[in-house]
Amino acid sequence: MRKIAVIFESSPFDRKGLFNAVHNRTKHLSASGEFEVDAYCMHIKDSLLSRKLRKTPKVPKVESVEVDGISYKMMWRGFSYVDELRRRMSSAPKKLLTYAARQARLFKDYDILVAHSYEAGLVAYEAHRLFGMPYTVTWHGSDVHTHPIKDEARRTLTARIMEKAAVNFFVSANLMETSEKITENAVKSVLYNGVSEGYEKFDDETRAAYRANYGLEPDDKVVAYVGNLHPVKNVEILPELFSRIHDNFEMHLRDCPENHANLKFWVVGDGKLRSQIEPLVKNAAGAQTYFWGNVETGRMSAMMHCIDLLLLPSKNEGLPLVTLEALSCGVSVLGSDVGGIPEVIGKEFCVPFDVNRDGTINYMGDSFVEKMSQKAVKQLFYPKEQTLDPRFRWEETAKTEIAILKTLNR
Repeated sequence: MRKIAVIFESSPFDRKGLFNAVHNRTKHLSASGEFEVDAYCMHIKDSLLSRKLRKTPKVPKVESVEVDGISYKMMWRGFSYVDELRRRMSSAPKKLLTYAARQARLFKDYDILVAHSYEAGLVAYEAHRLFGMPYTVTWHGSDVHTHPIKDEARRTLTARIMEKAAVNFFVSANLMETSEKITENAVKSVLYNGVSEGYEKFDDETRAAYRANYGLEPDDKVVAYVGNLHPVKNVEILPELFSRIHDNFEMHLRDCPENHANLKFWVVGDGKLRSQIEPLVKNAAGAQTYFWGNVETGRMSAMMHCIDLLLLPSKNEGLPLVTLEALSCGVSVLGSDVGGIPEVIGKEFCVPFDVNRDGTINYMGDSFVEKMSQKAVKQLFYPKEQTLDPRFRWEETAKTEIAILKTLNR
């Protein structure tokens, strides 16, 4: 039986989108019985000063971490205060290249390498160069639409990784199209992510019980943002967006007194912009607002059933798992018309950003805010049904990936 190594950089100690996506892919790949599968998780080990500068949590330096029966062998990379300063000046520092070349030797005896994103792709590329085994790379978002576009050195390395890969998988058609800016000389295919276990639509009675457990009344309407509080997610727009939704919501109730509802806003997630936007949201929203911080996966599936409408105003996206999870739970979703968002929720549920006179995009534009707020209120009171396309199932993804991997030979 051929041996496969899955390689990616993420954190098993704070499992979010990328980790969950790779974990589900790995579980299905392992369960197929077609290959012997080992999983390697790359993780930065910050020095004390680096951790303070980057505001990262302290994690235990262990050899492996087991999640749902999958053992992840940890590949630690030391990271200092100086390394962080260098990273801010270049996305392809010499130390990372040296690390990739050294780690590549771990994979000498594998037949196929399955890498996810840039850092793991770099290790797979080096292993291929040394030992000749084929490798695939799955690209998830900012590793294509942001970092290599902004940084020429990283773009050159990303192109090299893509061109030598047996297959490059992209989690959305839009992301694959964007990758043409990096290189046109690579084998490319779309491979959608699926939905994690536990995200399914409950009956009305069960949903009402979950909502009551979170202190919600039957007439409450919950509008939520779920995700990292980072600039690429465009969370700076939340104060104005929530405020406008509140105003339009109140206007609707005045015009339609037969409707009875209370508006609540939820923000689920954390990140470096939280301290900036939390007071602004609470001052501007004009309704009860709750910041829940990071929520573990098991609890998030329950909270999703309390939400009436999910908003995703991102500046860019690969394929946001939260949209798949929301639709699976019967939650309405509105988003910006970027990346893979319209591929999941449908074009009619997306709002394009305003464009300035010079052709640049205005991510905080008044027209965008007003259109999304109007759509939000309409969807709260007169919802159009949204369903998740069967393409976004891990079973379908696994079937495609396994079929392609079976064609690869060293």
